[in-house]
Amino acid sequence: MPRTVAILVIAMAAMAVACPGQRRPPDGGVDGERFGVYRGRFIDPEHSSRKFKVLLFAALPDRFHAEVLPPVGGPALIIDGGSGRLAVTVNSREAAWVGEAREEVLEAILGFPVTLESLVGALIQGTALSGPVEISRTPRTGAGLPRSFELGLGGRELRLELQRTSKRGRGSYAIGTGTPPPGVDVYPLDDLVSDGAPLLFSEED
Repeated sequence: MPRTVAILVIAMAAMAVACPGQRRPPDGGVDGERFGVYRGRFIDPEHSSRKFKVLLFAALPDRFHAEVLPPVGGPALIIDGGSGRLAVTVNSREAAWVGEAREEVLEAILGFPVTLESLVGALIQGTALSGPVEISRTPRTGAGLPRSFELGLGGRELRLELQRTSKRGRGSYAIGTGTPPPGVDVYPLDDLVSDGAPLLFSEED
C-alpha cells in the first residue's frame, strides 16, 4: 500500500465538520485571517476513495495549514508548512513529525510530487505546477482561496470544494511555519514517510 494512503487515511473517513473555532491562528499573525472549510475527496485507482472535511489556510510564499476534521472534537490530522519546513501532527498519538518540506516528502504525504511553495501558489493564485501534476481551479486565476481545487496524476485525484469561509482571531501558537502545536512529542519527519507509515493505517482504518 502506498505510504501516502497510509497517512491520508488517518482521518479522511470523516464526513462532517467540527466547529472551526477550536484552533486559532498564530500569535503575531493577522486578526481575521481567512480559512476555508472544504469538502474533499481523495481518489486512488488502486484503492478506495476517501471523503473528508478540511479547514485550510494558505499564504505566499509557502505558508500552509490544513486540519482534517472528524465529526466531533478537534482536528485528527494537522499538516502545517512554512519557511521550507513541514510538521504533520496526529492528535490521537499526541505526536508530530517535523522536518524539511522536500518534494518527495510532500508526495509521500499528499500523494503528489509538489513543493510547498508551488502548492501554495497553485492554491491561492492558480499558478501552474511544473512537472506531471495537473491542476484545476475555480476561478482559474486570482488571489485568495479557490471555490474548487483539484490535483491529478496518473488517475489519482485530490478534490476540494469550498463550503464556507471563516475568519479566525489570534491564537496560542504559530501556523504556517512548519511548527507543530505545543504539547506533542516531536519526531523526525523522515520517520513518518518511512516503511513504518503503514502502521498508522492499521491503527486508524
